[in-house]
Order: sequence, then C-alpha cells, then structure tokens
Amino acid sequence: MGVPASANMMMASSGIHDPYFNDVVLLLPLTGSNGSQAFTDVIGNTVTVSGTPAINTSSAKFPGGSAYFDGSTGYLSVASSTSLNMGTSDFAIEFWMNQASADDQNYRTPVSKYDGSSTGWFIHVNSSGVLLAGATNTLYGTGTHTVADGTWHFIQLMRSSGNVTVGVDGVSDITFTASASYDNTAPWYLGQMSGLTRPYKGYIQDLRITKGYARSLANPSAPFPTH
Repeated sequence: MGVPASANMMMASSGIHDPYFNDVVLLLPLTGSNGSQAFTDVIGNTVTVSGTPAINTSSAKFPGGSAYFDGSTGYLSVASSTSLNMGTSDFAIEFWMNQASADDQNYRTPVSKYDGSSTGWFIHVNSSGVLLAGATNTLYGTGTHTVADGTWHFIQLMRSSGNVTVGVDGVSDITFTASASYDNTAPWYLGQMSGLTRPYKGYIQDLRITKGYARSLANPSAPFPTH
C-alpha cells in the first residue's frame, strides 16, 4: 500500500508525527558530534561499527552532520531479525547520500541486506556514477541519474504490490517486478555488503526503513520525523 505523495512530503518537510511511524523498523539519523562513532537507531536496534565510519559535521544535508565512509573496509551493521526481513511485504528504504565521484570500484554500496550469493536487497553506485539496485543477482535494474557528483541525493527503494521503484530526488530512476520473499540472515549494512567487497565512499544521512507500506516518491526538505 502506498503513502500519498502529499502526506509523505508533509511528514518529511514539517517534522510532524509520521502516521506510519509504527511501521518504521529502522531509523538512523546518523548525526552527532564530529568524529563520533556513536550511531543510534531511534527504533532501538543495535548498530555495530566496524572500522572507521564516523560523524563528519563538515558535510550534511541537514544540521547535525552525517556518517562518512572512507571507501576501505569500514561499515555499520544491524543484525538480521524478523522485523528487518521484508518478506513479501510492501516496504521502503530511504536515505540521503553524497558521493564525490565515480571511480574504478565497480560497485560502491551505501545500503544492502544481501546474502552474498543470490538473495537480498541492495543499492550500488556503479563505476559510471549511477545506481544499480535489486533483489537478487539476476533481478535488478540500472538507473540513468548520476548520483556520484558531490551533491546530496535522496534515494528511495520501494516495493508496492510486487512493483519496485527506485527514486532519485523524487523522480523514478529504476523500475522492475520482484514479488517474492528475498529474506536472508545477513545484516543490514551501511557502507558495505555481505562479503565485504563493495565499500562505499562518501556520506550518508537520515536512513529510514518502513515495512508494510511503500512510501511515495518524494524529495524531503527536513529530516524524517522521529515519532
């Protein structure tokens, strides 16, 4: 079930109560003091830090800094659970990212829950600086909007009734059909994917995962509500 676009924009831009907040299963503002490695999930999941990811207050879409990933082996992870596997539900994965440029690393991965062989959800930035997103190693799509350009972009991966849309700044960039369950035991990774071979290099701020509702395409002007 989709959320009306007007409601989605209002919730994001005004900071008021999110009527679908009870369906939010992960909400990471990724803000704090410069250099801090303390990352807190509003919903209460434990966030594990591996390597060097830290708050950087010099670059952020909204006040408070963002999480910086240096493109080596560092990442954040949240252990798999029933609530964090999407099953066949509608859902939305949303976050802000800022990657300076494309490079010869074929896939930079800001967000993933992928088992490393065939099944799970992932969002990559390829060596051309566009998104590649999918549910399996054969079920995915490649975008056309350049996102590795040193500016902030709002990314959404949403499934509604089996139809997947990947949005960039409120505009549809990728569509494909994926109606099955792609659950696995892999963690949710920020800045990496299972196998630790796709390190992200750049900034991420304000990540939200909603299970049970597919949000609508949007380009928020304020952080996500926290209630």
